Amino acid sequence: MDLNYREKGDKLYEEGRFSEAYEEYKQMLHEEGVKLTPRFNNRLLACARKSKKLENRFHAFDLMVGISEEHFDLENYGIEDFKNENALTYLWLLYDLIKEDGFSANLYLNEVLSYLDCFRDKKYCYFLAKLLFKNQAVNKKLLKEFVDKLDYREYSKELQNQDGKTLASEHEQLGYGMAKFYFEIEEYDKADSICEDLLELPYRESKYRPFILNLQSEINLAKKDYKKALEKKNAALEIKEDWFLYHQLGRIHLEMGNAELAGKYFSFALVKNRQNLGFLNKLLSDMRELYSEIGAGELVLLIDSLLYYERKKNNWSVSPELESAEKLQITRENFQKHYRDFRKEVKEILKKKFLPSKKEGIIKNINGEKRFGFVEDGTGKTHHFSTNSLLDDPRDLTPGVRVYFELKERFNPKKGIQENTCEYVIKI
Repeated sequence: MDLNYREKGDKLYEEGRFSEAYEEYKQMLHEEGVKLTPRFNNRLLACARKSKKLENRFHAFDLMVGISEEHFDLENYGIEDFKNENALTYLWLLYDLIKEDGFSANLYLNEVLSYLDCFRDKKYCYFLAKLLFKNQAVNKKLLKEFVDKLDYREYSKELQNQDGKTLASEHEQLGYGMAKFYFEIEEYDKADSICEDLLELPYRESKYRPFILNLQSEINLAKKDYKKALEKKNAALEIKEDWFLYHQLGRIHLEMGNAELAGKYFSFALVKNRQNLGFLNKLLSDMRELYSEIGAGELVLLIDSLLYYERKKNNWSVSPELESAEKLQITRENFQKHYRDFRKEVKEILKKKFLPSKKEGIIKNINGEKRFGFVEDGTGKTHHFSTNSLLDDPRDLTPGVRVYFELKERFNPKKGIQENTCEYVIKI
């Protein structure tokens, strides 16, 4: 006797031939007019997922949106029966669709929210949150409705391992993502509260600490609390030396009207950056604004020339102001020379104008392997520095070379204490 579509589909499903099984189930719905029960509906959703075919997942999704009498047995079952029976399988199918079809993420997220209370799966919420936080197209109102349902404190604080690397715990990763989201929608107090809680994690168990501190700095900057913004930014820098953090530190000082310190940290950001100019566009624009204010015309000319060359090379838009500005003729052949000249001039103006508290000394010794050394001041006293604080090539800083330096108290995570070390070391 010939098997009907349902029987064929079930046989293929048991054999693991999910794509073929789903085709039989589709024929069953369209040709035989069979209506779905909650349990068989779950089989259909599972089959769509296991087939790994996007068109099957779309088909299953279209069936589920607005459950109707056309394909569902609503004479014997209520809509809540279908939701309760199928929530877990359907939610994972929606996760697959959000991951594959980001342009319709808001449509799928709306469905997620209507099913989430039927089956609250911590693992699911964690993975979906990670996915949604990366999706710039997600509607903030919908995302807020989802995020408000999460509690990062429910998740493990144990560090994760992947490919031999130690990663942040679910607790910290999810909490940071939530805090960052609340910051983006300007719920600053909620964001700051999560950050404060995350900072309670023991130092060695925290992988996101510099990012959390930096986020707190941005929160306080948005609130115009410059003192706290600077405090948090410096705390982040103590843990993670990053040119981007120096740039942000300079921007806070620029907003406060402190051109001297803005120039200092903008210069640090440029010298410590090892990436191409495409990553420096905003930094160069901020430096141009500052150099214009202090009358450093030659540097403004170099910045305009470099920015124009980079924007044209990458087919980026060019502002009318930059288009009409005086510029040098920069080509691929002479670009490196002009960029080296620019960095050299930045360091010179840094030493002349932006280091009011600098001290003079000489390099006592430097250990390249262990990444530290000592500067001796005029009284014969020595001061520790990390090679991260060097603003010159370490090969140019041999014992006896005269340098400028400045001391700053920083936290030493290995010793667990505050100690004085050189904030920077630069050749005179």
